Amino acid sequence: MDKIVARYEKLMGKKPSPEIRRLPNGEWTQTPAEQLRHSREIKIGNEGKRSGSAQFTLVLKEDKTSVRYASGNDTLEPLLPKLEAAHYPLEIPPDSAAILTVRLDVNCQEKSPCVATLVNPVPPRTQVAGATY
Repeated sequence: MDKIVARYEKLMGKKPSPEIRRLPNGEWTQTPAEQLRHSREIKIGNEGKRSGSAQFTLVLKEDKTSVRYASGNDTLEPLLPKLEAAHYPLEIPPDSAAILTVRLDVNCQEKSPCVATLVNPVPPRTQVAGATY
């Protein structure tokens, strides 16, 4: 446990706080697990008032981001351009031939922005929606 705390301090520049407290607005502070989960979420505008969920595949290369619809509610497929233009908290090293393939779970509710959540990388040589990666 001491090694984990020391590593956290080195990376974050502060000691971890397991304390959960009520904020002035009535909400509660997030646990570290909640903070991590939210760090993998990207909000996408929902001007079309879409509702539902779908899975997409995000392919990141140094010079290009592409997204493909995989499955789910097909009314969310028009979000492809927004998903491709979004900023993701992932980086490919400069001058690298690396390709990172990640699943995006997208959930939309009619009266709020859609939320795209980065999920574990897709295993190599996986076939998703008719395309082999």
